[in-house]
Amino acid sequence: MISEALRALGTSETEALLYKGTLFVEGKDDVEILQAGYGELLRRYFLKDRYGRQEVEKQIKQLQEAERKGNNLSPSYFVFDRDEQPSDLKSSAMVRVLQWERRCLENYLIEIDVLTDILTNTDFVQKPLANQGEVSNLLRSLAIAQLDELVAKQIYESYEFENPGLRAVEIRGKNLGDIARTLSGRLQSIKAQTGSLDSKWEAEFIDKCQKRKSDLQPVWESKWQQDCDGKRLFGDLQQHVAPRVSLIKLKKLVINEMRNQRRENWTSVESLLKKLLS
Repeated sequence: MISEALRALGTSETEALLYKGTLFVEGKDDVEILQAGYGELLRRYFLKDRYGRQEVEKQIKQLQEAERKGNNLSPSYFVFDRDEQPSDLKSSAMVRVLQWERRCLENYLIEIDVLTDILTNTDFVQKPLANQGEVSNLLRSLAIAQLDELVAKQIYESYEFENPGLRAVEIRGKNLGDIARTLSGRLQSIKAQTGSLDSKWEAEFIDKCQKRKSDLQPVWESKWQQDCDGKRLFGDLQQHVAPRVSLIKLKKLVINEMRNQRRENWTSVESLLKKLLS
């Protein structure tokens, strides 16, 4: 079980023994940002990016089950984006879990003073912004622009429309007749749900979205730095300022400056990592 779980995570028991522990994160950018900003703290840990949070959570549960059964494990650490899905996973002695308190790691890079120094400097961007006010306004407007997409997603999901996709578990070991009946039943359910859709539904959908947006707007006005999609924000920012370096190099530049200046967001992440690794 242990070997299978580690192999699914892209590592091994032998590799784990070479380091004080293995730190799994959600993507390559996270590895590079953390190494740039916290290299000294993490120098004895092997950082590895893993895509597909659902599969990683499955492997965490397998490792923790092996630990409960008395198996000897090397320390493993897992860091998740918060996104819109708070995790219910808890740390154990050898398998420890951290979920960012902000939506993702990039949200901690939203340090207006640091970004102003970079985004107003022609050495770093081809389309420099004028001052801190312009930097702050641009970032805020890009974040608030995500709100329509967020509320549309939430309201649409609330209708709980049947998904027409074919589920492997439903057809495994069944004959064609059983498979056809399963799929036909699903399609009939979808037809019943969507058969009466018309312009009235569109108006209803818009009305629900507007009400949800009205509820969220005050929160986002004060917490956009924590709640917006930070990865998306930096991608949108790239289109506006045309950095002279790649997006990941821009993020690393930001985290380096945050570290040099001991900014609040930098120390917040440091504190979370130290707690995870302690």
